[in-house]
Amino acid sequence: MKKLYEGTISCKSILEAGKRTAGPLYVDPKKRTKDFSYIIHLARKAGIQVIRKPREQLDEMAGSRSHGGMLLEAGERLIPQIGQLSKSYSNVYYIEGVEDPYNLGSV
Repeated sequence: MKKLYEGTISCKSILEAGKRTAGPLYVDPKKRTKDFSYIIHLARKAGIQVIRKPREQLDEMAGSRSHGGMLLEAGERLIPQIGQLSKSYSNVYYIEGVEDPYNLGSV
């Protein structure tokens, strides 16, 4: 099931990580920044359709005005099975329930 992510930070993170099925990317045609250009480049490089929509339509899609002019549809994060990992690594550790990346240092 796809979900709508909003804002440049979320969209950029999803596209850079490449661990979700994503697309299309919706952008405000009036907004032009380095971040926007970079994220649009990432989307096109990944074969993701970029759709330009007026700010009002983006507001309606997001149900808010806090999206900053960018929305991305993406699915759940793809997490490989342990059996798949063990073939390419000599040691595999599975730690469940870590929500804050700083907690991983404690482990």
